[in-house]
Amino acid sequence: AAVIAGRACARAAARFTQMRPIAGIGLQVQFGTRAMSSSELDGTKTLGQLKDAFAGKCMSKVRYTYMAQQADVEGHIDAASVFRGVSESEENHAMGHLEFLQETGDPVSSQPISNTKEMLESAIISEHHDSSTMYPEFARIAREEGLEDAAEWFDTLAIAEAIHLRRFQGLLEDLPNM
Repeated sequence: AAVIAGRACARAAARFTQMRPIAGIGLQVQFGTRAMSSSELDGTKTLGQLKDAFAGKCMSKVRYTYMAQQADVEGHIDAASVFRGVSESEENHAMGHLEFLQETGDPVSSQPISNTKEMLESAIISEHHDSSTMYPEFARIAREEGLEDAAEWFDTLAIAEAIHLRRFQGLLEDLPNM
């Protein structure tokens, strides 16, 4: 079964152009030619699946990084190493999903992301939402539920997201000068 899976991965990898190692399994996957036109994906279940898979892989990346840190604290160096390797692999998977989605837009903001200007505009939309709507609402609800520590955490994140927003806005303003 492992040989068959390896061959399937190798066939899939052969379609792409830029090589990136997948940590922990010794396979290199090529990236760079996956973008599909918006018209190919619009209205398909595959578009939703790519967005869901992107979100899931991003969460897995952070979860496994967290687990690696905890394994380090507990002295389980081998487990930490495996968690880190799989975390890197999950990041590569997320990047591949995002490459497919490039022409359809950012899976978070739905804005185009084919160049730096568009990516900054997309990031600004996301950070504005997070800082002015999402985290303040999360904090309000946490307070209503009597969870002040969670509310304070959300307030802190709203401030951090506002800082991110200002950084992206500054970069967008300076982009012609870069």
